[in-house]
Amino acid sequence: MILTQDNEYAVVLDACVLIPMPLCDTLLRLAEDPSMYRPLWSDQILQEVGIALEKKLGYSTAQTGYRLARMKEAFPEALVCIPD
Repeated sequence: MILTQDNEYAVVLDACVLIPMPLCDTLLRLAEDPSMYRPLWSDQILQEVGIALEKKLGYSTAQTGYRLARMKEAFPEALVCIPD
């Protein structure tokens, strides 16, 4: 597990940077120890990623679920709640 909550820099990663695998991989590697920043995302952002991966890029539901689960597992502190 990678804990980055002590990093003073936090960045919200929107769906547009989490969908393309090369960009997502690069950004998440920079958030690993020693982290350059703390990644943040919401359930809504992850839902948008899942929809785009399946409907636009042709990922299966299992592939999408696996990718999102690994992201959540690697960065459990990244999930933030956005009030309505």
